[in-house]
Amino acid sequence: MRRIWACLTIALILTGCARPRPTPVSAGPALAGADWSRVEAEARGSEVAWLMADSSGLVNRYVDEFVAPQVYQRYGITVRRLPMRDAAAVAEDLANQRRAARPAAGRADLLWISGAEFLQARQAGALYGPWARDLPNARLVEWSEPSIAQDAGQPVGGYGAPWGQQVLAIVYDTARVAAPPATLEALEAWLKEHPGRFTYPQPPSPEGRAFIRQAFYELTGGYQGWQGSFDEAAYAAKAGPVWAYLERLAPLLWHEGREYPASGLQLEELYARGEVDFSLTYNPAQVWRRVQAGELPRTTSMYFFERGTLTATHYLAIPFNAPHKAAAVVLANWLESPEAQADKARIDVWGDLPVISAQAVQGAGGSHASVLPAAATTAFSILRTRRLPQPPPALAERLDQDWARLIR
Repeated sequence: MRRIWACLTIALILTGCARPRPTPVSAGPALAGADWSRVEAEARGSEVAWLMADSSGLVNRYVDEFVAPQVYQRYGITVRRLPMRDAAAVAEDLANQRRAARPAAGRADLLWISGAEFLQARQAGALYGPWARDLPNARLVEWSEPSIAQDAGQPVGGYGAPWGQQVLAIVYDTARVAAPPATLEALEAWLKEHPGRFTYPQPPSPEGRAFIRQAFYELTGGYQGWQGSFDEAAYAAKAGPVWAYLERLAPLLWHEGREYPASGLQLEELYARGEVDFSLTYNPAQVWRRVQAGELPRTTSMYFFERGTLTATHYLAIPFNAPHKAAAVVLANWLESPEAQADKARIDVWGDLPVISAQAVQGAGGSHASVLPAAATTAFSILRTRRLPQPPPALAERLDQDWARLIR
């Protein structure tokens, strides 16, 4: 019943309560080679209804207290944040609208989206585009990074403007670990000498999934062979060493692998109490905030596996039937600006990793401004490391299933 009401609520947000009106799917500003000032003029006076994950207070405050006032002052655009509690239901509803004989005018102008839901909406033709590479600030985006140009195993193709990234960082205590292992092979060797001092969360924890996906990439020759459609024959031929490795690792883990932390936060608490020497995080800024608050050791540091670190990029997409597309692209363009990206990267604001070049962020002044010098160092080391893209949904689901079978 809750799912039914959630879907009905989303449908009302996306389509409105009014009588459906025919909407030209291609209607929107022509961006390629456009006079950007004309796009801004078209957008002035509009409202952008922005569907966002019902996220942390930091994120919501960033949008409400920084983004919305700035965008209104600069462009005369009102930003209205709408909670999105079920991204899968949103993508499904958009796909259903797109298949309708007479698509209704939508009420959502911008989506904060990524992963399987982004892929589903793109494949259903339910997103406006391509537009993202035609933004003025798109020239600053690190499109050469596969973790930005690809999402869920497929090219983004201009249907989403990159907004930020999360990366898998390994947290450790320098007072307890002198030389942290930088490869899976080194991790196994370290655990043989220090049994019980490392573990990882179980899926569906994002950090647990990231560790397994990272191990899969490293032990099967890299991410390149696993983008695009899932290849069952290739998986059968190459996945064996991955599960053999994790099986060997299990008895060396905390509690001899008989149990796993249920979440990244639970693992972080084990680390804080000294039960393990490492933690895993998709949110380095949150770790540094806890260090500053005295909740984690002041001797905490972070590093990344030398063959790359799994990365999750999140995007801004525009529904095909968005009523205020010009305002949505103006907002998206400003969110990719050096000023907005630098401010969002502050750990006391959000701590989200920029998607534009480090030079552009530095030029904004106060780049990665932080209450801890170590946090700024971490941010720039992330930008220098090799960032690995997420696998396609079919492979991601198969890894979850096979890991569950492994530990039974």
